Amino acid sequence: MATVAKIGLDGKVKKIEEELPDLTPDLSNEQRAELVRQALQEAIDLKARDLGFSGGNALMLYVGFENHYQSLAQVFATWEASVWVEADEYKAEVLAGIKPMLTGPEAVALMPMYPEL
Repeated sequence: MATVAKIGLDGKVKKIEEELPDLTPDLSNEQRAELVRQALQEAIDLKARDLGFSGGNALMLYVGFENHYQSLAQVFATWEASVWVEADEYKAEVLAGIKPMLTGPEAVALMPMYPEL
């Protein structure tokens, strides 16, 4: 079930609980896993942009040498690594039949929180 907002002709928003169809029924687990990976990478890059950089890779370039952004880049890199470690562990449990495959938004919702500085 998902909460869906519908706007009536009067302009009022009404929230309705409704069952949404699976929009990816014909995808293999590998294809679904790739969609999850893409969603996680987009969320990581969004966090980097929130920090003032063009993406995660751009921010992590500052880790390897002494500079003004190095400590921020180290925190970011540690956090990003934790995202991928948890994602890999979850994927292994999916492939073992222990846990269900997630959607991209579900995986993003389970990402480790970015540390407060």
